[in-house]
Amino acid sequence: MMKYFFIIILFFALLCSCSKKSSQPVVDYSTDYEQNRRMLDLNYAAKVQKQQTIALLDGKVSDLVDIERLMARGKIRDFTIIKDSAEIEKLHYSYGNVKTVIIAVKK
Repeated sequence: MMKYFFIIILFFALLCSCSKKSSQPVVDYSTDYEQNRRMLDLNYAAKVQKQQTIALLDGKVSDLVDIERLMARGKIRDFTIIKDSAEIEKLHYSYGNVKTVIIAVKK
């Protein structure tokens, strides 16, 4: 009788130990410092977006800051933002390097 009792206790102990999930999922984090710094930099996306943006003022390449200043003073009559790859390539820019074209016209 004691033999069966011992087998039943061993069976329950084995059953309880197998039902626990002792392993944790493996999460692979990058060890590249520069990549981690860029991911945490909140301004990184804005920096990349500005690098991939070309501003045209009256048909000439201009600085985006100049257009922002003119807009603040109310000296821009009309502006268009182009993000379509086909339209950007029609303007003879590579979509790989330029993702946004801003076309502004002065008053």
